[in-house]
Order: sequence, then C-alpha cells, then structure tokens
Amino acid sequence: MAERTQMLRYAKDLARLYRSAKDDRQRLDKIQWRLRTLERACLDLVRCLSPEAVSKRVARAGVNLLGLTTAGVYLSRGEQYLLVARDDNTVHFPPSAQVSRSELEALCGEPDEFLCSPWTELVGGGPAVVIPLLGRRRAVGFLIGEGDLEDLEDGATRETISLLSGSAGVVLENFLLEEKRG
Repeated sequence: MAERTQMLRYAKDLARLYRSAKDDRQRLDKIQWRLRTLERACLDLVRCLSPEAVSKRVARAGVNLLGLTTAGVYLSRGEQYLLVARDDNTVHFPPSAQVSRSELEALCGEPDEFLCSPWTELVGGGPAVVIPLLGRRRAVGFLIGEGDLEDLEDGATRETISLLSGSAGVVLENFLLEEKRG
C-alpha cells in the first residue's frame, strides 16, 4: 500500500512538472514572438524614407505590437504637435494637439495612461495611452492611442515600449534634422 501511495505522489509531482514546463514553453514562445516582431518593426523604421512613413509604422506597431485599439503619431513642428499618421484612416484624431512641450516632458520619457486633458481630448474623451518618442536630446513627438497596455509594470512590456519608442524617436529626429538643414 505504501508503495502505491508513493507512486501516486510521484505521478502527481511529474504532472505538476510537465504543467510547469508547458507554461514555461508558452511564455518563452510569447517572448520569442515579441522579439521577432519588435526586430522586424525596428528594421522597418530604419528602411523608411520619410517621417510620415516612420510615423505610420509606429502607429501600426502601437496596435499590432502593443495592443492599442487605435493609435496616432504627433510630431513636433515648431511650437505645436501635428498629427502625422494614424493606424487607420477611419479613426479620428485632431490635426494638431493642444499639448505643450512641458506636458510631454513631464512624462520623463515614460509611457502612461491618462484620464485627463489634454490627452483624453485627442482620443475622443476616453482613457489615453501616451508614449513619448525620444530622440537623442528630447522627445520629438508621441504615440497616443486608446486601449490599455498589457501591463505597464511588466518588464517585457516596458522593454518593448522603450525599444520601439527609442528607435522611432532617433529615426524621426534624424529626419527632422534633415528637414531643418533643408
């Protein structure tokens, strides 16, 4: 009888180990998919020939990679931020954002979710996710959308956002500098 009880314990432990290994494989598959998708998105940004093309890809990545339901990209043009691209032409975003440079800089380069003005006005009044696009020296614009990021506290989500916003910001900053040089 004791031998049978011991075998049942072993079987139960083995089942737990198999379940744990399966969960670990699923998490690893998800991380690998995210990395491949992020790698493709960053390479696509570098291949773009205009800030509009970069912005369009960033908006699309906001939906496809970060899980936003809508996304638009605003870039700094003088003292204001203008809508350069959105993920879908049926989504309405105002052509310019009533956002000051100091309001964007207050984010300190970190993504955040807002239920207040001026951010909610850009997405039609609901909760807004704002991700600054950081160049080498400053934020050159921002990705804004509706939806919620999977989990802003999750390290993998934060790293994905950081890599995407940093890559996009530097590429956009280069285009903006070229435009200034004329």
